[in-house]
Amino acid sequence: MVHGYSMGSTAREFGFISFTTDGFRNLAVDKGVSQWLPQVSAGEWVDGKYYTFRSSYNDWLYALEQTDFSVYDTANGFSTVRTVAAPGPRVTDMTFDYTTNTMYALVEDAASWAKIEAGLSETTWLKRMTLHVVDMETGKLIQVGDFGGWTALDGYNREVETWPVALACDAHGTLWAMGVYRHLYNIDKMTGKGTRVVDSRHGLATQEDFQSMAFDSEG
Repeated sequence: MVHGYSMGSTAREFGFISFTTDGFRNLAVDKGVSQWLPQVSAGEWVDGKYYTFRSSYNDWLYALEQTDFSVYDTANGFSTVRTVAAPGPRVTDMTFDYTTNTMYALVEDAASWAKIEAGLSETTWLKRMTLHVVDMETGKLIQVGDFGGWTALDGYNREVETWPVALACDAHGTLWAMGVYRHLYNIDKMTGKGTRVVDSRHGLATQEDFQSMAFDSEG
């Protein structure tokens, strides 16, 4: 069973969902949420609690703007445990390290606001990402470091800047990140620097927002 969050399915369903690995087209809505409320844009489950950062759509910027850090009790109908205002840098993915009981997050440090304000269709939402530790009580972000200068070859065989879009921790406490162009990196938990360990399978970039990944029970 996989648990997640739907920010609008084809049936216009918003909220907490689940599905089986062999029936991923059949989404069960565990708790629906109004589409007009802030939506979960990053989250991680730990010991019965779902730790999330939520965002709302900003009509002026044509982009999502982070609003708060909210914790839900999954064993009690996804009731809200606490909500703390958390404006500012947007968290795009989270993972929990069970070897050190530490929550890590990908955080957007900069976006191409000039392109956003110009209304260009080729807007690049994420521009520079950094690794942070999350205070699980308050949602406060403590920066570890940036990932360094990542580059990749795009579909036109041009070398371009790239950055991580998904983060996961394995059972041994090793952090991994996937880049825009689908390279897999090993992340140093002390500095945030990434070392490429798996090359891309093709040259197409992946969608930058709302990516996530996790290890199965076998690693």
